[in-house]
Amino acid sequence: GTGGGVRAGMNWAIANRCEVISMSLGSQSPVQAAYTAAGQAALSAGCLIIAAAGNETSPTGAPANSPTIMSVASLDPNLRPSSFSNFGKIEIAAPGRDVFSSWPRPRRYHTISGTSMATPHVAGCAALWAQTSSSLRGAALWRRLLSSAQPLPLPASRVGAGLVQAP
Repeated sequence: GTGGGVRAGMNWAIANRCEVISMSLGSQSPVQAAYTAAGQAALSAGCLIIAAAGNETSPTGAPANSPTIMSVASLDPNLRPSSFSNFGKIEIAAPGRDVFSSWPRPRRYHTISGTSMATPHVAGCAALWAQTSSSLRGAALWRRLLSSAQPLPLPASRVGAGLVQAP
């Protein structure tokens, strides 16, 4: 979709008090004020926006590069950064290579790779954490995801706090 359409969706989710927004999309753009403002509005409303870092082996793209949006890197099955995963502003990492996923009919299932596959892992864990306590919203939920991550012996610019963990 267009940037305006994406921001409209973000604003709808914030207005409807969604606790977690998962964004498996992005572009190799610099930080955009509109995404940063939407991320701040989300955090202020008790919502956490989680976005894919990108698959260009380049610095993290928008909207994940905004300081108010949690960025997700992809890990391979050996818990190493996927060869394609962007780097730089990375908060957390999750499985993103060779992920078994649903696919349109008639195929039904397919193995897919990308930070767009890692992001729903983080969003799902965020939703599970949010259900454990009504105090885990927005910035508090962000902090819990980072503090509970399994550290990895790799640079934070590649894996952030480490491997996301469910409660």
